[in-house]
Amino acid sequence: MHPEDIISRMLSVEHSKVGTRTIDGVLCEGLETNDPTVCGAPPTKTFVGRLWVSVETGYPVLIEVEATAGEDGSSRMQGFVDQFEWDVEFSPGDRQISIPPGFRSLYLEGEMKNLSQQGKKELLRVEETIVDGTGRMRVHVYRYQLSDGQIKDMREGAEYRVNDMAHREEFSAQLEELRRLKKAGPGEDLGTYEETVEGRVFLFKREKYLLSDGTEVIYSVGTPKDGQ
Repeated sequence: MHPEDIISRMLSVEHSKVGTRTIDGVLCEGLETNDPTVCGAPPTKTFVGRLWVSVETGYPVLIEVEATAGEDGSSRMQGFVDQFEWDVEFSPGDRQISIPPGFRSLYLEGEMKNLSQQGKKELLRVEETIVDGTGRMRVHVYRYQLSDGQIKDMREGAEYRVNDMAHREEFSAQLEELRRLKKAGPGEDLGTYEETVEGRVFLFKREKYLLSDGTEVIYSVGTPKDGQ
């Protein structure tokens, strides 16, 4: 729940801007996604997740989630997280989580966290975006096999760097334009290169895109070489 991690996860999936809104006297800008992997949710019939960030500080103020499940969408869920307090030190033992009888966790975060700590996950893909040398985002896509037999692929923001808070909004807009360009077709082929990631050799394919303002973006996708 680090503020930059929350924003990095939202930026790592398909998203759009939803304007501004004043929340508890704080002017915020909103981002919205229909990708349930942003919060580790299982497959749903519909999903909408919104993140509201303070215009002044760049920190999250409110998270909203709405989802339906089942073939007829009869199972509905709504949730929100607000009243964040940043830089407050506490021990995990200070927070007791209790699931009422008859209910179960939707996210299986505890099991996935344990598997991650034990190294029981497979790195499938690495995606890296470098915008004009000033902004950089690298996302790892892992596969988890859960105890109930589910196979779950999870995008995890391994690294997200911008020069400063003011540049974050610009970087977000540049990533959004890049997604539109990728949908329209491949960029200029810059060839491939090899890199060792977490002890395995990955082969990265590089493409160059030019944004509408002339900004150069290098987008690379790495997959395990020779099916290691």
